[in-house]
Amino acid sequence: MIPPNTLLRTPETYARYLARSKDNGAQCFMCGNDDNALVVFNYWKIIENDFPYDGVCDQNVMLVPLRHVAVEKDLTLAEYNELLWIKEYEITEYDTIMLNFPKAQTHPSHLHYHLLTFRRV
Repeated sequence: MIPPNTLLRTPETYARYLARSKDNGAQCFMCGNDDNALVVFNYWKIIENDFPYDGVCDQNVMLVPLRHVAVEKDLTLAEYNELLWIKEYEITEYDTIMLNFPKAQTHPSHLHYHLLTFRRV
């Protein structure tokens, strides 16, 4: 069976992803350093995806909570309300926002949404 990520990522990006995933002791790359933040809100930020779905997308950034939280149900009311506001008013330039189902998540310890602009063929 072909791993789903090999269909979404180019071979080069998938190889970099595999190399990074072997470093289990690394700090969560979505927390802490905001140098890679494109936009910072009160409770969320939009960051570059180091391992984008570049096999099918022209753009793939991620929306992540500033606080380390694994699932939506653990969001505070303020975090959840801001998420709804961001989805409604701030991310209109993308084709879709995607939250992977648990089985397909490659980084399940930090909640994140993929903001995608699909490649036009």
